[in-house]
Amino acid sequence: MHSKTQYLAFVFLSAVIWLISGIKTLTDSHDLSYWVTIVSALVALWLLKTNEKDKANDQSHDDLNV
Repeated sequence: MHSKTQYLAFVFLSAVIWLISGIKTLTDSHDLSYWVTIVSALVALWLLKTNEKDKANDQSHDDLNV
């Protein structure tokens, strides 16, 4: 689980770097890749939060089953 979280964090950081470099591209023209990067970053954040919720839910279910 820890490695999956690290992977998601890596993807998110990569997306942020793309966003920063994409700002200049956006001012030049509305580049599709810039918006794809924004969506990718949001998806990475959502997956990270969903993963945390799932872990909490799994733990509570385990407590009930014991």
